[in-house]
Parts: sequence; C-alpha cells; structure tokens
Amino acid sequence: KIMGRGRSGKKHRRHSHIRLVLREIDFPTKLLKAETLNQKRLWLERLSMARADYEKARIERAEIAELEAQAAKVEEAKRKEEEEAEQKK
Repeated sequence: KIMGRGRSGKKHRRHSHIRLVLREIDFPTKLLKAETLNQKRLWLERLSMARADYEKARIERAEIAELEAQAAKVEEAKRKEEEEAEQKK
C-alpha cells in the first residue's frame, strides 16, 4: 500500500477473539485444596477482591434504584401537573 510522503508497506488489519467464561467459585473449598501457603494466600487475596467487588456493585445497585425511584416521583409529579393544567382549561 502506498502511503503519503513516499512511504509504502503492508496494511495490517488486526483482529482478535476472546473467550470469556464466568462461573461461581467456592472459595472455602479452594482454600482447603490449596497445598502450599502461597496458594492459600493467593486464594485469600482473590476472596477479598471478590468481596470488595460485590460490595461495590451492591452499593451501585442501591444508588441506581434510589435514583430511579426519584426519577419516577419527578415523572409522576410532572404528569399530575399536566393533568391539572388540562382540567383547568
């Protein structure tokens, strides 16, 4: 492929595939099956990360639910005001 300023070369079209597998991990079993101290430490770190992620996701879900409830109240109040304005006409 000829490019600007006299350069030439091959045009690379990069692509990739990803395979993602989600599954539930039984941390107590993994800790019991770990043979070395480092393996147990690694599983404990993963457990603490999973708990932190769960807590963060729980807080976000609660915030979203609260915001949706507030939006529904505002929508309902706006609808009532429009109905009252139509009735006054």
